[in-house]
Amino acid sequence: MAAVVVTVIDLYTTGHGYGSITRESITWAPAGVHLSVGDLAMLVTVIAVAASTWHRAGLSNRDDV
Repeated sequence: MAAVVVTVIDLYTTGHGYGSITRESITWAPAGVHLSVGDLAMLVTVIAVAASTWHRAGLSNRDDV
């Protein structure tokens, strides 16, 4: 779902003459890292979903409640 949202936002911004959100904005050459705003949004989404899943799984496995 996050990939679709990033794609739609990118199509909207480029279609209205603004810059692409998939253009490289963060570079850390020694580590080979090249991230765009879209990449950062996807990374934050993945971390949030993983943390939410881990939290929910931990609460559902408690037998002492």
